Formats: sequence, structure tokens, C-alpha cells
Amino acid sequence: MGIFRSVTKGIGYIFDFRIHRWLGFGTIKKNTQYYYEQAKALASVEKPTHSETFEEAAERLNLSPEFLERQKKRYLLLSIFFVFLALSLGVYAGFFIVKKYWMGAVMCCSLTFFALTYAFRYHFWYFQIKHKKLGCKLRDWFRSMPSKGNV
Repeated sequence: MGIFRSVTKGIGYIFDFRIHRWLGFGTIKKNTQYYYEQAKALASVEKPTHSETFEEAAERLNLSPEFLERQKKRYLLLSIFFVFLALSLGVYAGFFIVKKYWMGAVMCCSLTFFALTYAFRYHFWYFQIKHKKLGCKLRDWFRSMPSKGNV
């Protein structure tokens, strides 16, 4: 028994038989925990420290009605620009698909979604200024869109 233990100990200095160290389970566990915490922080919404109306916030930030009108117009134009850009990129992605340039099509589709994200962002800000309401929800934005019955 003593010889086997000493041989195993001697070989253990040359060869590491701890498979969990070969595969890096400790590092994988730490990285997984880190990404989980980051995703949780990204998905959680911070609660506001105090509540205020749109008018109170405009007064606190010294925003004039003229400035708000200019911003409202600017946000609407930016959202229209990004929708036009997204449509253009979508057509270009269709061209790539027809020509079977798959990497170009993937890139154009990614840029299309990116442009649509910005279009939504600026239109949502426009919506908040137009309705003079802070803290609007996505549901409010969807309800304000014209439907077949409203047009």
C-alpha cells in the first residue's frame, strides 16, 4: 500500500488526474455566474426615487415649451429617418438573399433591426413629449397607434 501511494503521489506531480481542473469547471462556473448577474441587472428596472409629473420635470430641468416642441419635431423626424433607413436596408438584404450572399444578408438584417430599434426609441420619446407624460409603458405606446377602426 505504501509503494502504491508513493508512486501515485510521484506520478501526480507529473500528471494531474483531477479532471475538473482539466475542463476548467471553476472558471466556467464563475463566468456563468457573472453573465447571470449581468443579465439579471440588465432585465431589472430600477424604481424611481421620487415621482413627478411631466410639467414638474420640465420646470426642474428648465425646459421651455418651445424647446419641447423642437425636440418633439426632431424625435419624429429621426424616427421617420430610421424607418426609411430600415426599409432601405431590408430591400438591400433582400437583394443579398436573392444573390445568395448570406453573410451580407445577415449583416443587413442585423442593421435593419438596429435601425428599427432606434426608430422605436425616438418615436417613444416623441410619444412621451406629445402626451406630456413620463414613465409611459410599451402598452400605452401600442394603444396610441392608429388601428383600422381609428383611421
